[in-house]
Amino acid sequence: MLTNINPKLPMRDKAATKEYYVKRLEFVEIADYGDYLLIKKDNIEIHFFEFKELDVKQNYGQIYIRTDNIDILYQSMLDKKVDIHPNGTLQIKPWGQKEFSLLDPDYNLLTFGQYPENSLTIRKEETIQSVNSMEAKTNKGIKETVTKFEAGINIAVKIPKSKYEATVAFYRDILKFELKEIPLNNQTVSKSHQVKFGNNVLWLDCVDNYTHSQTWLELSVEDVGQATVYLKENGIDTCDEIEQLPENMHWITDPAGSVFLVRARE
Repeated sequence: MLTNINPKLPMRDKAATKEYYVKRLEFVEIADYGDYLLIKKDNIEIHFFEFKELDVKQNYGQIYIRTDNIDILYQSMLDKKVDIHPNGTLQIKPWGQKEFSLLDPDYNLLTFGQYPENSLTIRKEETIQSVNSMEAKTNKGIKETVTKFEAGINIAVKIPKSKYEATVAFYRDILKFELKEIPLNNQTVSKSHQVKFGNNVLWLDCVDNYTHSQTWLELSVEDVGQATVYLKENGIDTCDEIEQLPENMHWITDPAGSVFLVRARE
């Protein structure tokens, strides 16, 4: 007799998997066999096998998790700032399910679903046909996102403390640009001056622990969440630890080490 089913998903880094599922999604670790991990929450159990060479762009791991209170579950994810897939926000699908989706660190797709109260009378035959024909298309759309990046107007020059006053004087006294000092409450930037630089805005930032200057650039996108997923799928991780940021913005670097701010287009 069959009693339950436990999906098996690939993981590249067990520590990252534990961080995501145990600390963020509040699963409980029930066993760790080195290259094989078991976790559980409520009545579901998920297994993970180590796959260090996994290409996340080729990973089509997916599981569908039933819940009996999807609205509360979704809100709890938002409260904990768990990234919701930009194409998988909470909504009623054409096949009658109320769903939302997440991508874990290895791009396994987690879809949470519940029958809305007014759809319980949907015939099984109709639901099965809809799921077969439309859920596959939706999941494909979730996996395949398109993001358009545009150059932003902001350029930041990160300047060592020992060079900061001389640099400010260069722009103010020699180039005769108009500078405006901006009050800050930032852990990494102690002073900042704003400079109108043609059609751009130049920011002169004093960074106490820098030994040489860096120039940081800006990218604007329609949807920051979707852009973040797209970048991760292409091997570019965010590095928000380098400087404090407001919500819904991220830092990334290119292969040469240039830093870019990714923010929503205004």
